[in-house]
Order: sequence, then structure tokens, then C-alpha cells
Amino acid sequence: MVAAGIAETLDQEGRVLPIAWTQTDPLLKDALEALRQSYVPAPTPELREAVRRQLDATYVLEVEAVRSDGQVSVGARLTRNGREIWQFLSAPEFDGPGIKVIRNGRLDREATRELQQKYANQPGAQSFFVALVNGLPDWQSTAASIERTLALIIGSDPLRDLPARPRIDSTLDPVFLQPQYKLVPDATGDWQENVKDALAADETEKAITILRDAVDREPSDIATRLWLAKVLAEHGQMALGATEAARAARMSGRDPSLWALACRMALDAQQIPAAREYLHQATARGLEGADLHRLRADIALYDGDLDAAITAMNDISDEGSILTRGLVLALRGAPAELVAPSLQNYKGDELTTLERYTFAIHVIERQMAMWVLRLREAPVRIRQGMTPTERRDLIRTGQELDGVVAFLRAVPVPAKHRISHEGRLLAMILLAKSAQESLAFADTSDRSLGDDAAMSLGEGLRLMNSVRENFAVERGERWQPAP
Repeated sequence: MVAAGIAETLDQEGRVLPIAWTQTDPLLKDALEALRQSYVPAPTPELREAVRRQLDATYVLEVEAVRSDGQVSVGARLTRNGREIWQFLSAPEFDGPGIKVIRNGRLDREATRELQQKYANQPGAQSFFVALVNGLPDWQSTAASIERTLALIIGSDPLRDLPARPRIDSTLDPVFLQPQYKLVPDATGDWQENVKDALAADETEKAITILRDAVDREPSDIATRLWLAKVLAEHGQMALGATEAARAARMSGRDPSLWALACRMALDAQQIPAAREYLHQATARGLEGADLHRLRADIALYDGDLDAAITAMNDISDEGSILTRGLVLALRGAPAELVAPSLQNYKGDELTTLERYTFAIHVIERQMAMWVLRLREAPVRIRQGMTPTERRDLIRTGQELDGVVAFLRAVPVPAKHRISHEGRLLAMILLAKSAQESLAFADTSDRSLGDDAAMSLGEGLRLMNSVRENFAVERGERWQPAP
């Protein structure tokens, strides 16, 4: 109980990234698996050192609490790179009374005296008082007292040179750009002002360079790294933004929302394997609720697993899910009479619209290769004698393309993507027309219809090339909400 609690307290304080020796700590679990070791409650010094090296950890804190005669005695030892640097000894059972400060393997008497005087009047300087409820010991409250006291003392002495950075609570947002999530450092030093000035002047590269320099100076500053990730993502460098978000998540250790943020950024960069890994890390750290279901649904849609996407979306009822459900209907080949009405009640803000629209376009693009392959092969298959399975696939392709056309006609379009959207809609209409002409060719054996199908497909693909170029340019622009 005490070990996990101290780890949580240190995590909140932010001086170090704590890893507790418990069965529920995902980082410890990964390290033990890498060493092919099983979890044991009381590790040997050899196993503890092997795990420290596997995790590349600098500090190891050992804590022991003993209940005796209604009181608790606590002993704690801190090592750095395997060498003892500090002790807290609250009772004679631990080889001496009171607090001891050890530096470079030797007792620092002056530092010990100062620390003993500082905490002389606090419970825990010599022993920890047991909290009583109705006359009975409340060991949970007592453990909490031990955790807070030890964290306070450790932060005041052996870890005092490490700056405290309180853990960031960053609720996952669809596009991770909203200011209320505090991704921008509160500090207002010269370099922060220079970044803001550069962004205001559209000097993106200058802003990114300043931020990278700041990250290099303070690699463990999560807020600055997230600011860099945000700027990269806002200005079209989604893959680099996802990488920085993942680094921030690793530094945060136990914060599932930062792993979820990295997953969202990776999805936006269409790095699906990385997104799966980041979602796994977020889930292992306790991500739940709508954020978890939305990410699962999005990954399933990228994979073309519509059933899994629908299952995940059953637990989501926000505005963004309306557009996603409409997309699923379209990809299932539902008629326009069903697709268009599914989007009528959408009232999402500009930010949600931008994120969900962009996601839908990425999913549609991932399906394009299959549709184009079937349309290209259709005339040859028809001339050779199309099998029933091939005919069903062609019919299905036509239905899906018709569904996507209906979706593109009904979906709210972000202002920055209107030009590419108009071209995309026309290109998809041409592909759907090619599917219809191929089916008519199969039914009538009229070769002119086969030629028409090939022509419609070629025109659609040529148009799609320019659409993709326009979309990429639009994505590189900095998005601004309407005044």
C-alpha cells in the first residue's frame, strides 16, 4: 500500500517519474517481461538492480513500514545508480533513530542535524502516529500520512535539485488544439514570447526552431514538448507532432490521456501501427470512457472493420459520433435516403467538424485502392466471363461508392477544405459512374459501356490527383476559427 501511494504522490509532484514495485504498474510489468522474470512481492537486491538497469532508472527508493504496539515505524533508503545517498530511519529497528542524510556513502552530520530540526515537530520525524477511527486503527489513512511525509522530506533534501513539475491533467480533445487543455506553458519568459510572436507573424519554422531549442534545454519539460507537438500538428507536420506527443506521454508515465493524445495524433498522421501501440499504452494505464471507445472505433475504421467500429461507437453519443456513424453507413453501401438523414442533426463546433471531416477523408482514401482495383479489373473480368463472386464484389463497390457520394454531399465541410471537397465529390461521382457503367456492360455485353466505364475511371483518377494535392496544401495551412 505504502509503495504504490508514495509513487502516486511523487508522480503528482513531478520531480521524478516513479515506478512502483506492484503487480499493477505497467512499466514494471514490461521490465520484468523483458527480463523474463516473474513478479515477487519482495525482490532480491540482484533482481531490483536488474530491473533498475532495464528501466534505465537513476533512483531507487526502498520503504519498509512495521506496525508495533499501535504505532508504525518507517525506514526508507534512496540509492542513485546503485549507490546509497539517503536514509530515513524513524525507529531503532532500522539501525538508528531519526532521519539520516548520507552523501557519497558517508553520514553527513550537518545535513542530518538540519533536517532533524526542520521536521522535529512533525509526526514521522521519529515515528508515525496511527490514525484511529472509532478507536480502531485506520491503516489506510496512516499509510497516506506516511506517503505525504516521505514525499515531502525526499523533495526537501535528496531530490531538491530536481524541479517540481506538477503532473499535467490533459483531457483528450478531438483535435488537441483547444487552449483550455493547458498545453501551452504558463511561464512567460523571453523564448515563450518569441514563439508566440513568430506564430502570430506566420513564421512557423522560426517558432518550431525556438521550441526545439527549448526542448533540448529541458528534455523532461512535458508542457514545452506538448506545445511543440501542438505547433507541429497545427502546421501540417502531423507525424512529427505524434512523435513528440508520444515522448511526452512516456515521460508522464502514468497519464493515460497523454498516450491517448499521442494515439489521436498518430491517427491524424495515418500512422496506424503507432496509433495501436499508443492506444495499448493508454489502456494499460487506465484509459476508459468515450475517449477509449472513440479511438477504438477510429482504428477499426482505418482497418476496414465496420462491425468493430459500430460496437465501439455504441458507447459514444457526442456530436462527432454523428458524422462517424454517417461514414459507417456510407461505407456499408447504404442508400442516400439513409446516409443523408443520418447527418441532419449534427450541430458540432468548427473544431469537431474539422477533425471528423479530416478523419473521414483519410478513411475514404484508405478504401480507394480496393475500389480502383475492382473498377480497373471489371472490363477484363466481364469479357472473360465474370464469376458470381466477382459480380457481387462489383455491385458492392458501386453501392459503397454511391454511399460515399451521398456522405460527401451531406457532410458539413470545413471552410479551409471547400476547394478540395468540390473536386473530391466530382471525382467520387465519376468513380461511382464507372461502377454503374461496368455493371451495365456486364448485363448487356455492350462494349461501348465498357469503354465508358474505363473513361469515367480515368477522369476520376486524374481529378483525384489534383484533389489530393489541394487537400495537402489546405492541411498545411494553420487552422483559424471563424471570427
